[in-house]
Amino acid sequence: MRKANYVLLFCLAGITGIFCTSFYAISFFYIYLLFLAAILLAVFYFFSVEKKQALIIGAIFLLGFCLGAWRFYLSLPGANSVLTLSESQFNVQANIHQAPLSKLNKQTFVVDQIIIGEKKYSGKILVTTDLYPEYKINQRLKLICNLKTPGQIEDFDYGKYLANQGIYKLCYYPHIYIQTDEPQYFWLTKVGVFFAQARTAGIRLVNDFVPSPIAGLLSAMLLGDRSELDQNLLDKFSQAGVVHVISISGTHITLLSGIIFFILLFLGFSRAKSFWLITLFLFFYLLLIGFNAPAIRSAVMGLIMLYGLKEGRLSAAGRAVIIAAWFLLLLNPRLLVFDVGFELSFLSTLGLVYFSPYISFGLKKILPWSGIRSVTAMTLAAQIATWPLVSYYFGLISVIAPIANLLILSVPAVTIFMVSGIFFLIVATCGLGGPFVFLCVLPIWLTGNYLIKISFWCVQIPFGYFYFSKFGWGWMLFCYAIIIILFWQIKNRTTLDE
Repeated sequence: MRKANYVLLFCLAGITGIFCTSFYAISFFYIYLLFLAAILLAVFYFFSVEKKQALIIGAIFLLGFCLGAWRFYLSLPGANSVLTLSESQFNVQANIHQAPLSKLNKQTFVVDQIIIGEKKYSGKILVTTDLYPEYKINQRLKLICNLKTPGQIEDFDYGKYLANQGIYKLCYYPHIYIQTDEPQYFWLTKVGVFFAQARTAGIRLVNDFVPSPIAGLLSAMLLGDRSELDQNLLDKFSQAGVVHVISISGTHITLLSGIIFFILLFLGFSRAKSFWLITLFLFFYLLLIGFNAPAIRSAVMGLIMLYGLKEGRLSAAGRAVIIAAWFLLLLNPRLLVFDVGFELSFLSTLGLVYFSPYISFGLKKILPWSGIRSVTAMTLAAQIATWPLVSYYFGLISVIAPIANLLILSVPAVTIFMVSGIFFLIVATCGLGGPFVFLCVLPIWLTGNYLIKISFWCVQIPFGYFYFSKFGWGWMLFCYAIIIILFWQIKNRTTLDE
């Protein structure tokens, strides 16, 4: 057994430990016993005459499992967490954790390093306040507010969603006093403020020059702002199975990176140079849309897919997906079971790595153009890998999704839409008006209308999608078992021309 396989086994065991502990309260006593068993197996292996591989495999698996279970327990709020505070008024001293997000008539930001009285508290508080005055990242504030515990909003568990980010309390429109005029970490603050202002200015330019609802579509796809998206339009995209196109997610960044990768190859760049250029692009793109946990996670998954493309074989990134998932779960183990975005990003990336080459091979006769075929194959692979999970969480099966994705991605509408959007932002930011802006807005309007029309047309097809009241774990696992069996059969019968 190769050393790389031992590392993979350790990562899979750690993920298993986090998964089991997320559902079952395994006491520290049992985790300790498993740890001792792992040590004993390792000792027997190293001192035995016959080096039985089963011993070291068992030791590595138990060690990884114990580490995963232990890490999950460390992520739970302790006695000094803000979660223990009652819902009443407090005088809170705290730091702004990340750049505030401005909306139409309010701004929101997250605070940490919390002190109440003389006691320090762990965890974070989500603050909602007026649009002005504007606050900055790392400013030290004093808040006088009534703390609220987030709960259920209809079928959405808002409290669990915020807990994944370490946020356990809400604070609405408090009295705010700035304790430090100059934020800490001055240069870091300047960089964060610059990109936050650039994002806000970009959204404003889109709304000023691009007609609705296409403006909301462009802001969502390029800048990660979905506040202007019409709910009816969002529902249609979900029903058509193309909502991933307008989401800043692992799938979105992967597709965006894939499109740029093939454009760079077309322009004559090597695979290695294309990989490093896109890595640099993703770094600045993350700064623009906000260096938050979901965006970082999405970029990591996107870079893994690009690594496979750089090597000329997507399956080369298979192990990297598991290792990256383990690394991300070490940072925040609650993502595995309580964060749908992480699950979808992880599964869509696995689909891209393992399914995409075979789908591309099967589409050779239908789509002879390699670039379009590759992007279409990546999209279909992500759809296949995630639809059982989507059906479980959202009770929606989009039968028409493969056709909708083919119609949207086989025609380079998304590419033209996003590239035109980038050129528009550059031209508008530089102050070039008149015909230059019109030349950029025209393809945005044409391709945006195409995306919307296709989605609306697809959902009008009879039995194109189905809503169910609830899917169980059994249904989801059955679907994934069928997908894995079919993939295994196709893999054994297909020889790819690498």
